[in-house]
Amino acid sequence: MRMEKVGDVLKELERLKVEIQRLEAMLMPEERDEDITEEEIAELLELARDEDPENWIDAEELPEPED
Repeated sequence: MRMEKVGDVLKELERLKVEIQRLEAMLMPEERDEDITEEEIAELLELARDEDPENWIDAEELPEPED
């Protein structure tokens, strides 16, 4: 019984790992804009990994994208 639970937890962790990788891939632009620096990308990735909801940015606070 206990080993089944451990196996279930391991399967779920693997599924979550794949989902996190998929979400991280969505954050990275396919073609890098010349205006985005390595430092900005590193900062975005750090913010994306922050698990504390108090540090999250509300979507309403983000600037509108330029066309």
